[in-house]
Formats: sequence, structure tokens, C-alpha cells
Amino acid sequence: GAGKVGRPDVPGGIQMLGKLLKHEFMATGRFMWVIYAAMVALSVGANFSLRYLERGTNQILEALTVLVTVIWALSLVIGMVATIVLMVRQFQKNLLTDEGYLMFTLPGTVHHLVLSKIIVAAVWFMASIAVIILCCVIAVFESSFLRGITEFFRAVADAMTVKFAINGTAVIIELLVLLFLGCASACLQFYSAISIGYGFNNHKALWSVVFYFIQSTVLQVLGIILMVMFANSEIMVSSNVVVRMTEMQAWHLGMLIFCGLELILCAVFYIITVLNLQKRLNLA
Repeated sequence: GAGKVGRPDVPGGIQMLGKLLKHEFMATGRFMWVIYAAMVALSVGANFSLRYLERGTNQILEALTVLVTVIWALSLVIGMVATIVLMVRQFQKNLLTDEGYLMFTLPGTVHHLVLSKIIVAAVWFMASIAVIILCCVIAVFESSFLRGITEFFRAVADAMTVKFAINGTAVIIELLVLLFLGCASACLQFYSAISIGYGFNNHKALWSVVFYFIQSTVLQVLGIILMVMFANSEIMVSSNVVVRMTEMQAWHLGMLIFCGLELILCAVFYIITVLNLQKRLNLA
């Protein structure tokens, strides 16, 4: 049945969170590294296939190279889907099944448990995106590609100024922060829906799916409303402050707004998740 989870006052909260993070990375890493290794290996195969496909000497071998390339493309999609499934499964298995009885007796609060899940899941999401980009580079890699990349970075280095370097660094940090917050909010949307669904006595998985689609629908409606409001707003056009902005200043302002919106989503889904685990969790 439902019960109290977590402890209100736990000494060494940072240490407890660190231990949970270490355990979570070890538990998920065993699967993620295998997935990444398979994706990279298929990317190497796709590279050879794409090179041979350009020659077109044998129809059977051409068909084989096309098959390898298709399998490689599917592996990228499967890799990302597998990351999502594994992270959601870890949350559901550790906190919402019989394992939850053990997890909630650990010397930590529900906040430690949820934060460890969010951080690990967001890191793996970002790692999966990075691996997908790496796999695409590997698949199309050739000597001319390497020369092009080298020339690009040389041109960037030649054009580098103090102002450009500061703005460039800021842009990279902003993108990484936005990516992390986006991954975290995506994780929390899954977690919040599952935490609501598992508060019911029956059909918990079904209720979780229902609430996930309800949340997605609400977000889509709010997104459309915000876009319409911005599209019909004359403030961005008439404001002297906005008009006087440089392109880089407008970029920083836009990134700040997007990061703020993602942070709000994280906070909302986090509160829903924690409250449901504390008040409505039903492990029976």
C-alpha cells in the first residue's frame, strides 16, 4: 500500500546523492556501453558500404551495402529509443515495484532518489546524442572530409578575437545547458506520468500512458498559444530595447528564455513526481 517514502532529515545528503549516482551509472552503463559499441561498429560498416556503393560493380554486393546502410540508420534510432526505454525502466523498476521497498529504506530522501535518476538519465541522453553525431561522422568519413574539418577549425582560429571567443564560449555553454535541461524535462515528463499512474490500484501502466499523453497534449496546446502570442505581439517590433539589440545579444536573450521555459517544465514535472512518490505511491 501507500506509505511514507524517504526521510525528512538525512545527514550527508550530498554523499548519499553521490553514492546513488555512482550506483545508477554502474547499473545503466553496462547496457549503454554495449549499445554505443554496436552503433559505432555499424557506423564503420556503413562507411565501407557507402564507399563501395559509389563504385557500383556488383548488384548483389550493392544490395548488401544498401542493407548494411539501412541497418546502420535503424541502429541510430534504436539506440536513442533504447536509451529512453532503459531510463524509464530503471525508474519504474527501482522505485515503483518491489525494489521500491528497499530503495525507500535507504538513508536518503525521495529527492535524492529522483535527482539521481534525472541526472543519470539526462547525461545518458546527451551521451546518446553525441554518439549519434559521432556515428554520422564515422559513416561519411574519408580523407577529404578530414581535410575539410581541419581547414574549418583553422579558419575559425584565424578569425578568433577576444570578443568572438567570449561569445563563442557563451553560446556553447548555453547550448549545453539548454540540452541538459531539455533532456531532464523529457525524463521528468516520463517520471511524473509514471508516478501518477502507479498511484492507482489497477492498470498502473495504462494510467501512466494515459497521463503521459495528457501532459503531452497540454504542452502542445501551451506551445501553440505561446507561438500565437509571440506572432501577434508588437512588443518585439516596437520596443526600442529590442531593436537596438545586436544579433548576438538577441541570441543570448532567446537562449535565456528557452532555458527558463525548460527550467519551469523541470520544476513542474519534478514537483508532480516527488509529491506522487511521497503521497500517492502504491507498491501493492
